[in-house]
Amino acid sequence: LEGLHLPETRFDNKVVNTLHRLKFLGFADNKRDVIDLSNFPNLKSLACDYSIRLKGLDTCKNLTSLVLTGYKTKSKDLSQLPFFSELETFYLYKTPILTLNGIERLNNLKKLEIFSASKLESIGALQALSGGLQEIQIERCKKIADYESLGTVKSLKKLFMSESGEIESLGFVKELPNLEFISFWGTNVLDGVLSHCEEIDYVGFDDKRHYSHKFEQFKRTNKKQVF
Repeated sequence: LEGLHLPETRFDNKVVNTLHRLKFLGFADNKRDVIDLSNFPNLKSLACDYSIRLKGLDTCKNLTSLVLTGYKTKSKDLSQLPFFSELETFYLYKTPILTLNGIERLNNLKKLEIFSASKLESIGALQALSGGLQEIQIERCKKIADYESLGTVKSLKKLFMSESGEIESLGFVKELPNLEFISFWGTNVLDGVLSHCEEIDYVGFDDKRHYSHKFEQFKRTNKKQVF
């Protein structure tokens, strides 16, 4: 068996530790069983809850995709996350971290998704991934105060900022020569100036009275409308 997905918590998970050929593993923490990831030397893709019952995360040297729910450390950032030199996609859900410090060690990262990080204040550490990071999705992160730092991630092609904290200005997108897609549904741009996005292939947002443009105006010129 090379792939296994256990999204429910009612199962006895101990047997998973015997499946040494797994390359793809996804499971929910059942609050009882320990999963030792060192049992899976070929693991490429992992989706799991971060808990004291998760062992051996640092042994997953070949991961290309990682989904972590509930990641929590004393440092309140990513500095204690193991080094994954092959990781290309990273999904971080429901985490109480304050900053993304430490993410610079994931120097092969192509896609980052952050969902419901209710205390996250700073994403400035992403500037260290300029040249490789192509897609960022931020959803339900109300406290981020430095969106302008995204202007340093020159390799960005897709950017989602949904249902998140207020953005002072979208002026930073003028610094992103490769940006093809931007969506900020449910997120308020305070200065209302959307002309910065006029050269982008697809622009998605919900209309607001103070915005300089209506969605319908961009809809006529949007070339790529596939999310």
